Amino acid sequence: MKVLLLLIFLSPIISFSQQLFLPLNHNVNIDINKQVNYLNNNVHTSFKPVLSSYLNNYFDSDSIIYDYQRDSIFLSKKKHTWIWRKLRTEDLILIDTADFFLSINPMFNLEYGRNTINDSLLSVNTRGIAVKGNIGKTLSFYSDFYENQAFFPDYVHQYINEHAVIPGQGRNRGFKGNGHDYAYASGYLSFTPKKYLNFRIGHGKNFIGEGYRSLLLSDFSFNYPFVRTTITLNKFQYTSMFTAHQEIKSADSRLLAYQRKHGSFNYLSWLINKRIQIGLFEGIIWKTTYSNSNNNFDINYFNPAIMVRPLQYGLSDENNVVLGLNAEIKIINSIQLYGQYMLDDVINDYTGEKNGYQIGIKFFEIFKLKNLYLQAEYNSVSPYTYGHVDHFQNYSNANEPLAHPLGANFKEVIGIMHYKINDFFIDFKYIKSNINTSLNNYHCGSNIFLSDTLACELIQTNDIKYLKSTLTYISLRLGFLINPRNNMHLFAGFVNRKFINNSITTETNYIFLGIRASLNNHYYDF
Repeated sequence: MKVLLLLIFLSPIISFSQQLFLPLNHNVNIDINKQVNYLNNNVHTSFKPVLSSYLNNYFDSDSIIYDYQRDSIFLSKKKHTWIWRKLRTEDLILIDTADFFLSINPMFNLEYGRNTINDSLLSVNTRGIAVKGNIGKTLSFYSDFYENQAFFPDYVHQYINEHAVIPGQGRNRGFKGNGHDYAYASGYLSFTPKKYLNFRIGHGKNFIGEGYRSLLLSDFSFNYPFVRTTITLNKFQYTSMFTAHQEIKSADSRLLAYQRKHGSFNYLSWLINKRIQIGLFEGIIWKTTYSNSNNNFDINYFNPAIMVRPLQYGLSDENNVVLGLNAEIKIINSIQLYGQYMLDDVINDYTGEKNGYQIGIKFFEIFKLKNLYLQAEYNSVSPYTYGHVDHFQNYSNANEPLAHPLGANFKEVIGIMHYKINDFFIDFKYIKSNINTSLNNYHCGSNIFLSDTLACELIQTNDIKYLKSTLTYISLRLGFLINPRNNMHLFAGFVNRKFINNSITTETNYIFLGIRASLNNHYYDF
């Protein structure tokens, strides 16, 4: 953040998207996904976030996201006052010249609600700022910072106590009893020396796939440092990324509180034809920290070639290797099929084979109903997947899964609807998950943070040592978009969550309203 601010003020006063990336936000990107699904737009989009300048070769991605209010019922062709423009259509601070672009916007979330089950008051108070810009035509930068205080529903509060982090938002500090105080920041520099080549260095999140969830790499966990290189050559795109991760422990000693590990992720995308896109994925969590040394890198960590290291070491090495396939099929302009398959250890003496799969479908403006979006998705992950014999090598970051929020040993159905009329929108989400949770201190495959050596004998016997739990999550949100530049909107809605098994039944019924300006995904639907 300090580096970017210094760059801004020392540079001379630095067109719009250039080498900036689209935000990782499901709803913000719905119209982008609709354009991508047109058969005449044959583009690589599976490794997200996607570079705006790349998409602009096919359609104007900037106007799709930021000129959303061209259909606003509250805007006319007449010129409005400065205050009205800043509130409704423009960045708060904007400098735009031939060689320099800079925008600064406030980011916030003021949300208040009540859990009607136990009559508890809930709230989120977030204040932040986002800065982005371009220097010339090849270099872009982005940075944001958020300060937060919150009182969450009971199930989120329990998650925070167990994991010592806010879901996807970093380490927790106590606040007024049951409250939580936390701060987080992200940012990146993006450099494109050639049209086909992009370098991105930053601290943030990435996502692989076309689904709401990802079984390969998702944006659920907290931000992490990364270096990402993307080469695009017509029908082929290759991305190689190196990352740093840490596990957070409750001990006060900083030596014990942080356990460092590193990751490498390679993804090869192939546009077979105008309808079909497939991708090959390789992710490795490397063992780089030992009892007597830190940052102990194997030279092969720096090898960017996909599949070389799994072939060399196999899938049962001390480094945790995850392989996967990703696919997208455009049925017609308004219908898209997508799916994933992932494979962890093929042979594991403790757990057996580990794998998972996803299948989903998207509908854009189906039934010729403008701005209607529908999505259905199914995810299934076998027991012990993403875990490892060395529990420090699990597929995680900051005490959270790098893939699906539920970890492993579950089956999940998701239904999503998003519909907008001018500035108004409605979001509906239904999620039902069948989760096999461990019983009586057994490790039966749902907790990816435990060592595989603790696996129960469920594989070899019929002795059931887990609870069959059902999680149902339903949310409805109504909103009014104020300014698309920072996604500022008014909203109100409710969430109903039920968790049921033979031992316990818990329910949350949360009614809320507020005003928010945010471009990030935050997940509480687990």
